[in-house]
Amino acid sequence: MRQSRNVDSVDGCNGPRINPQRLYSPLIQEALNRWENELLYLSLDTSMLWNQYCLIRVAVVYRGRAVPVAWRVLEHSSSSVKIGSYFDLLLAVSRLMPDRVKVVLLADRGFINTQLMKYVLAELGWHYRIRIKSDFWLWRPGKGWSQVRDFHVLRGEALLLQNVWIHKTEYAWCS
Repeated sequence: MRQSRNVDSVDGCNGPRINPQRLYSPLIQEALNRWENELLYLSLDTSMLWNQYCLIRVAVVYRGRAVPVAWRVLEHSSSSVKIGSYFDLLLAVSRLMPDRVKVVLLADRGFINTQLMKYVLAELGWHYRIRIKSDFWLWRPGKGWSQVRDFHVLRGEALLLQNVWIHKTEYAWCS
């Protein structure tokens, strides 16, 4: 039996590469069209593979699990990639989302970027929840600038601040 490092053909899929998203997108879209909730959470994350490739993944959060709906692999030595690398992937995911659901994008602190937040809100019409560090700066009307660590929130509690500016160097209004 001959072994090969390159897969040129698998079960009738000819060509040097197989595009799994082209194959799975119709299945994913059909599953999402049957989504019964009014709210759908998506998780955006990156993972490093062999310290050479960065996997960017968007997953539906379902029953405490992340079920991938789209992904992209870049040859990159870090999990921090240019913000524009996410836009095409998020746009492709937006085309799979049912019109009747409110989409909330969840992400870790590595994704706190004003361009990303503007894109998610203005271009995709989604909402977002991005984790932030304790030294993150917020500006509130009538209160001025303060760091997240200045808010005394107990473990297990959440604090919702609306109509704030974020970042001292690159301002962005968040409502």
